[in-house]
Amino acid sequence: MTIIGGVGTLIGPALGAGVLQLLGYWLSNTFGQSALLVIGVITILLVLFVSYGIVGAWHSTRSGWRRLLDLLCL
Repeated sequence: MTIIGGVGTLIGPALGAGVLQLLGYWLSNTFGQSALLVIGVITILLVLFVSYGIVGAWHSTRSGWRRLLDLLCL
């Protein structure tokens, strides 16, 4: 849960827990017993490509856009 939500933040683990619960519920209704396999693959992809979790990706995206806008507004 912490890895998915974001390490080093207060909201990250809570967000990760909520995402996992909602995703698990939706995937179990859609895929049945294969839902755990799909959740595992999604977790591996998140760890590989979004290493700071959902909250970390949000912060880096916001700061990246902010830097770009600051450069354009000079």
